[in-house]
Amino acid sequence: MTWYLNGRSGRGANGGIGRYRHELLTRIPDFEVIEPPPYCRDRISDRLWEQVRLTGHTDDGVLASLANTGPTSHPRHLVVVHDLLPLTHPETVGRAFAALQRRLLPAVIGGATTIVTVSDTVRRQIIDTFCVAADQVVMAPPGVSAVFRPRDRAASKTALGLDPDRPLVAALASSVPRKRSGLVVDVLAEVHCRHPGAQVLVAGQDGASRVFGRQGRPDHRTVPDRGALDDDDLAHLYAAADVFVALSSAEGFGLPVVEAASSGAAVVTTPVPSVVEHADDAVALVADASAAIVEVTALLGEPARRAELAAAAAIRLRPLTWDATASALRAALIDLESSP
Repeated sequence: MTWYLNGRSGRGANGGIGRYRHELLTRIPDFEVIEPPPYCRDRISDRLWEQVRLTGHTDDGVLASLANTGPTSHPRHLVVVHDLLPLTHPETVGRAFAALQRRLLPAVIGGATTIVTVSDTVRRQIIDTFCVAADQVVMAPPGVSAVFRPRDRAASKTALGLDPDRPLVAALASSVPRKRSGLVVDVLAEVHCRHPGAQVLVAGQDGASRVFGRQGRPDHRTVPDRGALDDDDLAHLYAAADVFVALSSAEGFGLPVVEAASSGAAVVTTPVPSVVEHADDAVALVADASAAIVEVTALLGEPARRAELAAAAAIRLRPLTWDATASALRAALIDLESSP
């Protein structure tokens, strides 16, 4: 039986969903990817194709959709649900997207044969919200790519053009509301004022102008922005960071937190699922930006504690590999293939 991949789901996505798709396609070459035709040039025609045409092209096999979307009716459909934020935290994802997903996501989940999700938090939400049988929901949390491992910190700073002898506080910026990048950059700016010897830096796909323009506030010129980074430069950023800051208000998993912690940075973060479930004693948990400023400032003066957090993260996060993710997904596909 053919394994089809919904080519629309996750196409062109950045961040965690884009990485999830890339890493799984690398490890499961069995997929026949079904892409939307050339005439689907916008989100409306894409979604119509997904709902009307895709099932007819794939109903002789198993269909996998990797990004919270897919046809609402298919005989053997596996859908990966990364979060229920449009339902649980609609203010964090944007009004139009939340309105669409509040209608579509319940239908996609209700019509799926198997639901794969990325954290136990989301798994419980799916079961409780949609009255789905527990054995219908499979866990396949994201992994940490091999490139995101500790490197020589001074060498990574040098590779990024930074002073290797000065501590670095780094973060990723995004225009996605739940990332609260405005608060993150405020934290970095305040830390720099309190600790002038520290370097501060943000990077990310969106760029500072879009991040702060969307939030209706001026660009924060005191914090340098490196913009989009490829995987190697991102690995250098994580490894160069003495402290990494993430203050998301909600996440399905929270991949940058575990990537940065796996790279040896001391992570200051809000309690997103990836931390609570996999590394609660290997990061510094904070409730808000004020607490983050205090924690980051303290960590800059405590290299021994930073080292302790990094050592704990190396042990706790070791099981998170993309090979394990792909293995769980492959097992779910095999089970679905043999279903009546």
